[in-house]
Amino acid sequence: MDISEELLITAIKNFKKYHPEFTPPNAVTIKGNPSSLKDGRDGTDDFWHHLYFYYPDSDQIIYAWSRPINSSRTAFALVGINQGLELGNWKLINHDLKGEENRHQKEKFEQLIIKGIKKELSSLK
Repeated sequence: MDISEELLITAIKNFKKYHPEFTPPNAVTIKGNPSSLKDGRDGTDDFWHHLYFYYPDSDQIIYAWSRPINSSRTAFALVGINQGLELGNWKLINHDLKGEENRHQKEKFEQLIIKGIKKELSSLK
């Protein structure tokens, strides 16, 4: 994306604020134990800003990341989809998902998440 990572993260935070249904619920677990999915980096050495979204219609958790390319460009990637609120059921885009299902998930992410983030970006500029 042709924006700074800082601006992208601000737009994502605003998107989630105005569309809380796309934020993973607090009921997420790992092997039956409560877990929380927090957006952000895992320490100061982490190159990726981890991002989590939720599709309430299909009960799926979406994992994406961003990373700066330079001060005005940011890579933003859809990485995987977890079925249900129990973590460990991940399917990786372009790896575990094939053909039509892979294409469908990319289009769904574009329609539900990317378009909303771009709308928030337009109000920040």
